[in-house]
Amino acid sequence: MIDDAAQGAPHMLLVGISELTADLLRCHERANQGEQITVTTKGRVLVTIAAPVDRKLMAQQRLRELAETATIDLFDRMMVAQAITDLINVFFGLKR
Repeated sequence: MIDDAAQGAPHMLLVGISELTADLLRCHERANQGEQITVTTKGRVLVTIAAPVDRKLMAQQRLRELAETATIDLFDRMMVAQAITDLINVFFGLKR
């Protein structure tokens, strides 16, 4: 039914449109397990099916990665200090 992609890429499957329609449930299950399924017709790629991406989780992971390598230079510190000062002044009505 489904063949592994010729390039040997892990978790990528190649399936013809007729096989997809004949075995849609199995393709759906495999996609939800993390495999990408490339659907073709007459040797031409139509679509790639994959499980939905959890954007919130991806953003959290990216923030953790950035936090490990982030640095704050003097200019950044001055900008943060000025922003805090401005917020305090606005809060206490000293500046509008």
